[in-house]
Amino acid sequence: MKLDTPATDWCDDEITVIGDELFDDEMEGPLNEDFAPWMDTVSDSSDTDDEPEGRPVEESPMWPQTTVSSTETHRLSVLVLDDWDPVRFEHEEPSSQCLRRLEDDLLDLFNDPLTGVYIEPVAVSQFHVVVVGPSDTPYEGGFCHFLIQCPKDYPMCPPRVRLMNTDDGNVSFNPNLYKSGRVCLDILESSDTSAWSPALTISNVIVPIQSLLTEKTHFNHWGSEERPDECESYSRVVQHETIRVAVCDAIDACLNGSSLCPGYLQQVMLQQLIAYYEKYEKVVESNFHLTGAYMREPLSFETYGRGQYHEAAQDETRS
Repeated sequence: MKLDTPATDWCDDEITVIGDELFDDEMEGPLNEDFAPWMDTVSDSSDTDDEPEGRPVEESPMWPQTTVSSTETHRLSVLVLDDWDPVRFEHEEPSSQCLRRLEDDLLDLFNDPLTGVYIEPVAVSQFHVVVVGPSDTPYEGGFCHFLIQCPKDYPMCPPRVRLMNTDDGNVSFNPNLYKSGRVCLDILESSDTSAWSPALTISNVIVPIQSLLTEKTHFNHWGSEERPDECESYSRVVQHETIRVAVCDAIDACLNGSSLCPGYLQQVMLQQLIAYYEKYEKVVESNFHLTGAYMREPLSFETYGRGQYHEAAQDETRS
């Protein structure tokens, strides 16, 4: 992966105008308010027990009548596919059991929202999630975009999850977040062990994913502070890539129409950009001395290109 690629121009006058409009409106999160009304129509389980297996999507009043645009489908189709990958199963039809359980799971998320987590369904069993990086971590203010798809036999099997913004498979933000987009967690059955239980919910999946975005980015790999130099080096790489990929590139994609995020989540990111702008500036200023320096990712012992905080600072100046 090369870090000397020119930074994206996300801090220009256009963002200022968009930000001024969005900053006046309070986000209703975590779920897109357009999808909230269907939650009020949840029927008693007694009304659905006799429903035939695999009923057509349009027969369920619980789910928004949404379709994925042909443009988005094309963008998703060029991604590398595997059994764990939700993109591969985007057209899989859920069972009635899956539908009923998803209704309950998303209703719980609507009533008890997770801090820094925003969700927008795009299909009956598929939804996009943006997790905003927590404060005081290398991920602070970054927009980690995940695609979640529940298999037809959910909750007997875990959801499929993919991290979508990896700079075309070049960036790993965490030892458990692979460059391929694969999320390695026991409950997803994507590691050497399996901890999934039908009692777990979508919220139980998102929380451990969010917990990966910690101050100790290396912890799941080394498990201790016995290698302080490597830990600091890895944190610098993660922070740099968060600004470059999960902020600059993510916002630029929203503005040029290439984002894989649905509209509501794009609005969330644009508003959060304004809220975190000063913190982004501090990160760039405090790391300005790393401009042009080679950055090494110690987990794979890979030497990257040069840091580009200078380009990020120029973008801020143009704003």
